[in-house]
Amino acid sequence: MKIKFYFILFVFCAGHVFTLQAQQVVALQQSGDARFFSGTDAFRLAYDAASAGDTIYLSGGSFLVPDTISKTVVVFGAGHFPEFTGPTGQTLLAGDIILAEGADNTYLEGLHLTKRLVFAQNHRVDDVVVRRCRIDGQVLFHSITGGTNYSNNTLLTECVLTYGSLHSFHNSRNLTLTNSIVFGSSMAGLSYATITNNLFFCPVSSVGMFFGDDYTVVKNCVIANNKLFGSTNNYSFLNNVLFNIDAAPNFYNNTGSNNYYGVSRENFFTEQQGDKFDYTHDYNLQSPESFLGTDGTQVGIYGGMHPWKEGSVPMIPHIISKSISHSVDAEGNLKVEINVSAQEY
Repeated sequence: MKIKFYFILFVFCAGHVFTLQAQQVVALQQSGDARFFSGTDAFRLAYDAASAGDTIYLSGGSFLVPDTISKTVVVFGAGHFPEFTGPTGQTLLAGDIILAEGADNTYLEGLHLTKRLVFAQNHRVDDVVVRRCRIDGQVLFHSITGGTNYSNNTLLTECVLTYGSLHSFHNSRNLTLTNSIVFGSSMAGLSYATITNNLFFCPVSSVGMFFGDDYTVVKNCVIANNKLFGSTNNYSFLNNVLFNIDAAPNFYNNTGSNNYYGVSRENFFTEQQGDKFDYTHDYNLQSPESFLGTDGTQVGIYGGMHPWKEGSVPMIPHIISKSISHSVDAEGNLKVEINVSAQEY
């Protein structure tokens, strides 16, 4: 099965690389067999043909998304970092990803979501994993009021969130956000959540970096915000680096310990400026040994249980280079060279 997995993936990637004009290609893996789709509707067609538990591989390119995902699927893209997707192109999803009841255990990796990630109104969708994705729209768990069906155990890991307003986690429970980079947005409605080893760049917020609801742990993060929290209860703030807060605040109904206050952003990261995401930035700490988290590893995205992987390369085999001749030889053969790197994680 493992050999067949790599073979199917290689054929899928090679099919895209060989195309003389950029073309979206999708492979659907079902019970060890593969079906292929092409064009902007390829993701939709593959999803419609998929059974619960099937795996879908997206090449580089832009894809229209299914209207709603309401069955368990595993979806891999080629990645979103330009430097690491040269041979394949980035995988961009044009439209909201809407997860509805029945999508439990759905897994998304290596995708650039240009719109929102939505958990449908008052639907229960449990155990979703979003890994090494970029999300430009709002992360939205419906609804702020009146919901009775909570989505449980969502994992957002090694992601980039660039939405410039407020992410709403109302109607989520036991969510984990880890080793991710968040720009320009407050986090609202977290309950029984774990927020660990993230970078938050939201320098001015009237409501606070974390707003509303209760029983959440925020630890080992780097937070650039003028206000840490608002209307929260029973939050625990542990071993966080706080750039814009010079002294321990009054935690009111929350607790805080071992946080680093009044830290200067200058010379903190290896290379980072401003409050916009930039693929050229280097978020390694210049002095990681000086800022340790609750587990003894460094704070930020390179510490903890899910250290940031350079380039957010998906865990599937990764095409690192290609060379295709512009003409055939005397025997009519076209010379093609493709270098593929297996990923350990």
